[in-house]
Amino acid sequence: MTKILFLCSGNYYRSRFCELYFNHLATHHSLPHRASSAALLRDLDNTGNEGAIAKEVFNKLKSLNAQLIDAHRMPRIAHNEDLINADLVYAASESEHRPMVAQHFPNMVNKVQFFQVEDVPIMTPNEAFALLTAEVDQLIHSLRSV
Repeated sequence: MTKILFLCSGNYYRSRFCELYFNHLATHHSLPHRASSAALLRDLDNTGNEGAIAKEVFNKLKSLNAQLIDAHRMPRIAHNEDLINADLVYAASESEHRPMVAQHFPNMVNKVQFFQVEDVPIMTPNEAFALLTAEVDQLIHSLRSV
């Protein structure tokens, strides 16, 4: 089983969408792969995020008829073991997250692949979801081709 790890700043919006959408597609296609997600920020109490997951993420996944298994778990901080144990690691934004990966996981920078999906207000949720969906769809396609 391939283990995928999605990272973003607060594990509330972009990485959570990728985790839940990926797992929905993997189940739908009977693929033996699973994703998890985590935050690169070290202090999640001061993000201003309310609840377990952004309501935009929840609503978008519902509109895609995605299963919302584990959608209510609270955001969690990434640890070195998460990156070590993952077969594939993706972070949402290279400009935002490469410095964070380098700071917290300097030996893992080369293992992380970066999307180009910015947080609000730089990108609207609709713009971000379109890009994230395309990235996850491409990942599923490549795993199905193996």
